[in-house]
Amino acid sequence: MTPAAPPAAAEDAPKLPTRGIQPLRSWKAHKFLGLAVAVVVTGILGPPVVWLKGKHYYTAEGVILISPRFAKNLEQDQELEMQSNQQYREFVQQQVKTINRYDIVYDAIEKLGDKKSLWTKKDEPDRIAAERLQGALDIKPVADTYQITVGVEGTKPEGLAEIVNSVIDTYLSRFKDEALFGAKGRVENLKKDRVSILADIGAKSDCRADVAQELAVTTFTESNPNPYDQLLVKSKEALAAVRRQRFDAEAQLGAVDHDSRPEGSEALQSMAQDQAARDPGLVSLKANLNQRRADLLTKASGLSAKHPGRQSIEQELKENDAEIERINAKLVASFSGMLIEQRKAEVYRTRRLEGDLEKDVLAQTREANGYADGYQRALECGKDLDRLRKRLNAIEDRLDFLSLENSAPGFARVFARARTPMVPSRAGHKKMAILMIVAGLALGLIVPIAADFLDPRVHDPNELQNLLGFAPMGWLPERKARGESLYADQRTRLANGLLREHRGKGTRIFLLTSVKPGGGTSTIALDMAVELCRLGVKALVVEANSMKPDERYRSDGSTLDDVLAGNQPIASAVLAANDRLPPRIGLARQDAATRLRQIGRLAEALRALTDYPVILLDTAPLTLSADTEYLVGVADAALVVVEAESVSKAEIKRTARLLEHLAPAAVGSILNRVPVWESGGYYRERIEERSSGRKAKAARMAAPWLWS
Repeated sequence: MTPAAPPAAAEDAPKLPTRGIQPLRSWKAHKFLGLAVAVVVTGILGPPVVWLKGKHYYTAEGVILISPRFAKNLEQDQELEMQSNQQYREFVQQQVKTINRYDIVYDAIEKLGDKKSLWTKKDEPDRIAAERLQGALDIKPVADTYQITVGVEGTKPEGLAEIVNSVIDTYLSRFKDEALFGAKGRVENLKKDRVSILADIGAKSDCRADVAQELAVTTFTESNPNPYDQLLVKSKEALAAVRRQRFDAEAQLGAVDHDSRPEGSEALQSMAQDQAARDPGLVSLKANLNQRRADLLTKASGLSAKHPGRQSIEQELKENDAEIERINAKLVASFSGMLIEQRKAEVYRTRRLEGDLEKDVLAQTREANGYADGYQRALECGKDLDRLRKRLNAIEDRLDFLSLENSAPGFARVFARARTPMVPSRAGHKKMAILMIVAGLALGLIVPIAADFLDPRVHDPNELQNLLGFAPMGWLPERKARGESLYADQRTRLANGLLREHRGKGTRIFLLTSVKPGGGTSTIALDMAVELCRLGVKALVVEANSMKPDERYRSDGSTLDDVLAGNQPIASAVLAANDRLPPRIGLARQDAATRLRQIGRLAEALRALTDYPVILLDTAPLTLSADTEYLVGVADAALVVVEAESVSKAEIKRTARLLEHLAPAAVGSILNRVPVWESGGYYRERIEERSSGRKAKAARMAAPWLWS
C-alpha cells in the first residue's frame, strides 16, 4: 500500500509489460467469435463473392485529352487563374467527377437509340439504367499525362465500346456549352440564394417591427433593463409583508378561538373580562353601587341582626352585587364575540389581500417574461439581419465577378475512341475461392486477437499498476477446480500484506470498496478476516454496504444499524465466528431498511472494539455511494477491489481521481477474479507443481538443447 498519489503519477511511471498479443489465448477467449467470422466469410459471403466476382469480364476503354493551356476569363479573380500544375490537376479531377454525372450518363443512354438495349435491361427504367451506368464507369486520370481514361466493364464484349463512346461524346458536347466549373449553375444558385436572403431579410425586419410595436420600443440593445423587474420586486416585497400580517392575524385568532385551541376559551375569557373591567358604564355603575353600599353599611352598623331594617339593607346589598355580576357577565359575553369577529375579519382581510397580491405578482411575472422573450427575439432578429446583409453583399460581389466570364478557360477532345474488346480483362473462380478461404481463416484468427488486444477492460495486475502508478497489493484468481490451491495461496499473500501494514505502520481499519457492484468485496473481506485469524490476529468484518446487504452478515439480534442509532453497544452486534465465517457485524436485518442513518457515530463505535486489532469495512462501490466517501476518512487505509475483465480502464481512472480528491491516509488495490488460462504457461506450470510437488516438464519448443 502507498500514500494516495495523483493520477498524473501513473502516467509518468514506467509502463510494465502486459498481456501483449497471445494468439492462442485470444482464440480460446473469443473462439466463438472467430468461428463465426470464419464461417460468415467462407461459408456465407464466400460463395456469392466467388460467383459474382469469379466471372470473365471484358473492358472497353476510351481516352480524353484535357489541354493544359487556359485563357484568362476573369480580369482580377484569382480563383480561376490556373498558373500551376496543382491547379491544373484539380481541374482534371473536376472533369473526372463530371464525366459520369447523372444528366450526362442519362443523355448518353438516350443517344444510343435502338442500341439502348446493349445496356438497359428488360423492363428497366431509364433512371435505374443511368444510375447503374454511373457506378459501372471507371474514370481516372493517367499519371504523368494530360489524359483521362473512361472505361466500362461487363461480362459480354458486345456494346461496351458503343456505350463508352456515347458517354464521351455527350460529355464533350456538354463541356462546350458550360463555363468552367459550372459558372452558369453557380450564377443561378447565387441568384436563388439572393432571392431567399432578401425574403429572409424582409421577414426578419417585419418580425422586429412587430416586436417593437408590441413592446413600444424603438431601439433594441442588450444594455437596456427590463422595466417590469422593479415592479415585480416591489410586488413581491408587498406580498411578503401581507403574508407576515396574515401569519400574525391567524396566530391572534388561534389564541382566542376555542375550536382550534382548547386553551383559547380561557384566553378569550381573560381578554373579555379585561375589556369589561375597563368599560365606562360598568365602572360608573360600580362606583354608584359602591357609594350606595357604603351608605347602607353605615345605616346597618347600629342595627341588630334581627332588626327588620338590617334585613332590608342586606337584601339590597345582595341585589346590588347580583346586578354587578349580571352586567359584568353580559359585557364579557359581548366583548368575547367582538374579539373573535375582529380577528376573523382581520384574517379574512389579510388572506384576501394576499391572494390579490399573488395574482398581481403572477401577472407581472408573465408580463416581464413576455417582455424579455420579445426583446430577446428582436435582438436575435437584429443579429440575423446583420448576418444576412453581409451574406447578401458577398453574393452581389460574386455575381459581379462571374458576370465577366466570357469564355471557357480550356478545351477537351477525344484522344482515342473505345474499341470492342476481344479477350477478357480478368476472370477465374478458383483464385477467388482460395482468397475467400484464406481471408476467412485469417479473419477468424485476427478478429479474436484484435478484440482481445483492443479490450478496454483490465485483465492482469500489470495493467492495473500502469493505470494507478503503484503495484496492487495482490490479486486473486478465479475459483476453479484446478485453481483452488492458487486462490488459497494468493489469499494468504493478501492477508500477509494486511498483517505487514498493521504491524509496520499501525494500520487498524481497512476499508474495502469496489469500482462496480458485484466486484467480490464481501467475499474478500470475509476471506481476509479468516486468514488473519488463522495467522493469529483477531480480525472483525463490519458490513457498511447499504446498497446490497450480504446474507452472510445476517443477524436476528443487534445490528450495526441499532448500534449507530444508540440502541445497543457495538460489542453486542458482533456475530461469533464459525467454520467458514470470521467474527462480523451485519448492517441491518434483512427485513428492515438498510441504510447508515447515523454514520457519524461509526468512528467512535469502531474505537470501542478494542478486542480486535484489525477491522475490515465492507462498503459499497466508491463511485456509487456517498457513505463510502465518508468512510474513506474514517478508515486508516482504503483498498479498491477491481474485478478483472469487468471494469474498464476509464472507470479505474475515474475512481483514482475520486480517491485523490478524498485523500485517504493510504491506498491500495486488489485485482479479483483474474482468469487463469491453462495456455498461459506460467500459471499452468505453477498449478501443476503445487498439486504434484514436482517440477513441471519443459515444453518441446523450449527444450534445453535449444539454448545449449
